[in-house]
Amino acid sequence: MKLKAIYILLPLVLLTLGCKKFLNVTPINEAYEESVFKERSGFISSLASVYSDFSASSLYGKEMKFGFLETLTGSYIAPELGHRYYGSYNYHYEDTQVKTILSNVWGQYYISINQLNIILKNIARISTDPYQPLIKGESLGLRAFAHFELLKYFGPVISQDGVDALAIPYRDTLSYNAVKPLKVKDVIAHINSDLKEARALLENDPIRKGDRADNNGLGTILERYNSLLDRRGIRMNYYGIVALQSMVAQWMGDQELAGKYAKEVIDELAQTKSIRLAGNTDLNNSARNPDLRFAVENIFGLHVSSLRSAVLFNFPEVSDNRGNTDPLLFPNYTWLYSSLYNNPFHGTTNDFRLANWFSTDNTRWKLVKFHYNLEVDQSNQYAGIKEVKLISLYNLYLLAAESQVEKNPQAALSYVNAIRRARGIDRAIVYDSNMSSKTLYDLIFDEFRKENIAEGTLFAEYKRKFKDIDRYNKNVPASKEIFCLPIPNDELIYNPF
Repeated sequence: MKLKAIYILLPLVLLTLGCKKFLNVTPINEAYEESVFKERSGFISSLASVYSDFSASSLYGKEMKFGFLETLTGSYIAPELGHRYYGSYNYHYEDTQVKTILSNVWGQYYISINQLNIILKNIARISTDPYQPLIKGESLGLRAFAHFELLKYFGPVISQDGVDALAIPYRDTLSYNAVKPLKVKDVIAHINSDLKEARALLENDPIRKGDRADNNGLGTILERYNSLLDRRGIRMNYYGIVALQSMVAQWMGDQELAGKYAKEVIDELAQTKSIRLAGNTDLNNSARNPDLRFAVENIFGLHVSSLRSAVLFNFPEVSDNRGNTDPLLFPNYTWLYSSLYNNPFHGTTNDFRLANWFSTDNTRWKLVKFHYNLEVDQSNQYAGIKEVKLISLYNLYLLAAESQVEKNPQAALSYVNAIRRARGIDRAIVYDSNMSSKTLYDLIFDEFRKENIAEGTLFAEYKRKFKDIDRYNKNVPASKEIFCLPIPNDELIYNPF
């Protein structure tokens, strides 16, 4: 399937992105809105700009993936003084470089939220369009997702501060005035409200009857291309909404509700196979099948056209003999190998990830899970190699497992063993009545760590659990100072909390 170009309404994007104060945006002229949003194409282009913003280097094209956010964990060897990530690795949040990154992250999320609110403000203009539910459902889902990300990283530690602590502003209407922050419980209520409405709108999402990578009927040259239908796995979709409901419930500590939503997705996908765990064919990696990160499992992924250049900027090729200098990042392979991938309890050298995500030229280990050759890069046949995961089926299995630890530990292990098989690990973890809940929770967390090296998801898990951060030289004690990223000064000056 050949990826189609998505054209963005540049005037609309530039008006939105041009702001200096995140929430102080010059209102778009009403006449201009009427011109842009008089038919479906305007909404599609505006929505495309949000996905484009998400794929920017300030968010999931780098910093909120394998860049800044991952340096807060123990995945990489400590960068040297002068390295651009030295400050973040050492939690120096007042470092100039770190403050710039955080300012860009905060700003880009709220710029995207503002764009979504513009779409939702005008959505009634196409009330008779058959694709209106898809557009509105995606927009609501993306708005909930963006706020949830902001809450996870800039909000308080719920286990320590409770749900009445102040968190972040929730912007659910188009406004150019400051919005005061809400309590955690109120932010969550808004997120859940958006997700509930989005789920109802996406009940007939084409992904429920096809594959995540299908073009859903866009098969003839005479048809007008409709990006809403093409590759629903790289758009906010029905399964992404329900998975988010599960993740939000888990974040709030409601394991039963989290497990309920996760099971709904897992059980339906077991029947439809729209999204599936990797199988033997996927594990037999070759030039004909270069997807090392299993896009087939992505419930909600994001196509990043510039991924190769961004990756090679930080993760050198195996033949590159440069040392631990800026801007390069190197995996802490020896420690990851002994403590995680080849752990005596749950590890094995047969793990696909151990064999394929790390490589060496006999001088230094490199992280190569994002690498692929130029020939493949120039082909549209392997679109999944440029995809980054935001919500994955693998992680949802682990969420379901965690929800069962206390009431049905054997069911918890069943979920764990399923994802282990999907990584070529045939040895099942067998339940023993002497296994404590802590043993199972630790197992689930380690399986999460194995999968999510350089994926930008580990830090939030450490925060949710208020757990010491594992590093090879010494663990970093859990603290609110580390886990609560500071809200940018520009925002606090304009909108004091």
